[in-house]
Amino acid sequence: MHNYDHIIWDWNGTLLDDLNLSLESLNYILKKRNKNLVDQTFHEQNFCFPIKDYYRKLNLNLNSKSFELICNDFNKHYKESILNTKLRNDVLIILNQIKKLNIDQSILSALEHKKLNKMINYYKIDHFFKYVHGVNNDEANGKITEAKNLISLINVNRKKILLVGDTNHDSEVAEVLGIDCILIYSGHQSVKILQKSNRKIIKNLKELFKYL
Repeated sequence: MHNYDHIIWDWNGTLLDDLNLSLESLNYILKKRNKNLVDQTFHEQNFCFPIKDYYRKLNLNLNSKSFELICNDFNKHYKESILNTKLRNDVLIILNQIKKLNIDQSILSALEHKKLNKMINYYKIDHFFKYVHGVNNDEANGKITEAKNLISLINVNRKKILLVGDTNHDSEVAEVLGIDCILIYSGHQSVKILQKSNRKIIKNLKELFKYL
């Protein structure tokens, strides 16, 4: 007997270790616009969804046209280097362990859906997941709408569904869906910020297994 029958994974930061690439892409758009660059300390203390709110903290011009250009620049730089990123430590171990428990797994991401599928296929982990849901744009507005679409497909008591993510937005999504949530520290948000969600917080994926 285990606590959950379905695990919903976030992608960026949770399964994919993209912190350095995200910072590089962020500083690319800042440097291009003659803005001050940021380090991880600033990032983990200020990063949030929707991404527009984070960009406001960076004093970026966010009229509709400039925001589109900023997103395009960020995504272009991110895409060019994405194959240099790696999965988080122990991803394959934990995915295999969950599979052996006959617990279904899905991915829910604020990444554009086609890009998400390409990445999951590239890392050869697509066979672990029953459903893969990304968003229909590149603006990182959040994923509550897609979360509702995904949960409608999962025929499981919501008390038996767990969302694993790395930001307070994942906690917000879980609250909207009425499911449990565990957060993992990835460097995108500080432990102090994550603690405000009153969720269990883990520092590596192996810690997750004891809660399953």
